[in-house]
Amino acid sequence: MKTNSNKIGCFIGDYSKTAIGTYLNTGTVINIACNIVSANNYPPKYIPPFTWFINGKTEKYIFERFLKILEVIKQKRGLSVSITEKELLRKLYDKIVY
Repeated sequence: MKTNSNKIGCFIGDYSKTAIGTYLNTGTVINIACNIVSANNYPPKYIPPFTWFINGKTEKYIFERFLKILEVIKQKRGLSVSITEKELLRKLYDKIVY
């Protein structure tokens, strides 16, 4: 989407995370449920949902692995992953084509 802005940051979707020291270009779009580790180089400007991107290698995030990590993160905050949230995330995951 053209923003007509001179400066723009990154767009990082819910449940996504980057490693410490990960470089990101301005305007980079990281979709939902991604894990980005990119030491000393830039990841692509667009990263699809449920992507595991490590130093140039891209693969689809295994849903069960993603869900376990999400549950740990939520527990640390005194929260839990609801059944509705799991169902919605699963539906989104199943629509991804790699």
